[in-house]
Amino acid sequence: MYSNGKVPVSRKNLTPGRPISRILSRTIICLGCRSPHTSCSLPDASTGRAAPRACLALLPMGVAWPRMLPPAPVVSYTTFSLSPFTPWGMATCFCGPIQEIASLRMLSGIALYGVRTFLNPTKHRTAIAWSAWGIRYYHELRGWATGFQSDKLIGMSKFSFLNKLLWAGVHVATLGLMAVTLGGFLGRLWWILDLLAHFRVQYLVVALLLLAVSALGKRAGWSILSAGLALINLSLIVPLFIPVHAVDVESPEYRLFLYNVLTSNPQHERTRQFIEESDADFVALLEVNQNWLDDLRLEELGYVHSILMPRSDNFGISLYSRYLIEDAQIIYLDIWELPVIVARIILDEQPTTLVLVHTVPPKNEKLTQVRNAQMDALTDYVSHLAPPFIAAGDFNVTSWSPYFGSWMDTANLWDSRLGFGVQPTWMGIHPLFSIPIDHILISEAIQVHAHHIGPDIGSDHLPVIVDFSIIDTDTLKRTREHR
Repeated sequence: MYSNGKVPVSRKNLTPGRPISRILSRTIICLGCRSPHTSCSLPDASTGRAAPRACLALLPMGVAWPRMLPPAPVVSYTTFSLSPFTPWGMATCFCGPIQEIASLRMLSGIALYGVRTFLNPTKHRTAIAWSAWGIRYYHELRGWATGFQSDKLIGMSKFSFLNKLLWAGVHVATLGLMAVTLGGFLGRLWWILDLLAHFRVQYLVVALLLLAVSALGKRAGWSILSAGLALINLSLIVPLFIPVHAVDVESPEYRLFLYNVLTSNPQHERTRQFIEESDADFVALLEVNQNWLDDLRLEELGYVHSILMPRSDNFGISLYSRYLIEDAQIIYLDIWELPVIVARIILDEQPTTLVLVHTVPPKNEKLTQVRNAQMDALTDYVSHLAPPFIAAGDFNVTSWSPYFGSWMDTANLWDSRLGFGVQPTWMGIHPLFSIPIDHILISEAIQVHAHHIGPDIGSDHLPVIVDFSIIDTDTLKRTREHR
């Protein structure tokens, strides 16, 4: 090392050094004096201090051009070899705390040789090196880097930008998912929040994807947040897969077919064919008009008992039965006078009530209030019925809505899907956004044996098919102990 601070210009002036196996991943090239005037191992008044100097930073992803570093106490150490050893010898370098150097980017392919360093003794564990050896080649490096920047460095900058954009998108998506996940619990405060409660399956899928991306990117905080959101949504879905305790019943099984046909659906013949294949005992149809009833001709399939209320405004309903309907009435539960069918049928020598309803879709705040009023009136009416009874229809609400649980408790109803999974029925904009809004709700005197949905036959809804039995009085007492 020279006391005058000049860099040697001849290879003969360089002393051969030793190769060191470890390799630095970051380098800062000092563009000023090669070393402080003095150095020692103690940061006291006599400790050598390097003057402020410009440095060229080299890191794995680009280059940061010269900036000034503040002076700091230093002590001499030996650095690592940055490239295969050559007999050119060792140069001199300085080291400074990594916290004092910002926005470091490396020029890929540049490597320096083994040198001696001067580290801040209080921060040497986080120190990075810059080399006075590089001053000799500074102008050459800068010219080469400028040419490199015009092709490869531009691509690397684009990659860095896309990487930042990716993580920004992941963070925004995670925060958005947190907002809609938690917002769904506050549906009573605002009708839009109630809509957010319906897409728990989709939220779970998105949460798992964000968890996988964050985990691969080693973002611990975001991974924990995504995992928490996944668990919240999963906890609302899992109960639908837990089987309900079944009891042995000797009564026969019956099948109920529920389908919102969609008034504008032209697939009348396909619908008739699928109803025939389903071999249901009861067929409940929603959104039927007179053309639908004329084309289906379900009387020819053995459904000789029926209650028909066709309408042209998407709120026509009809109930077909192969069993005698003892009593039937049409009731209206709201100021819009939308019909609700109430049929009393004798099944296994027990009178069973079947209620068929179609509520309005909650497209705005007013319609949400009307739907809630319909459901309040319906559950209040059903709560006064003697079991067994069934309430079926398009409720335009999922079981994850804050309202749904209170309605079920008021009417003492059970979701027939319990133990059979989510089974979404309304496809809406796209099948990926399908949600279960068509329900067959049962009283405690009914046992469900099977619950499944049918294929797409032209409507925006899918058919719901349920097999059930009527539980006798003695068996009903035993089931109450398990529910």
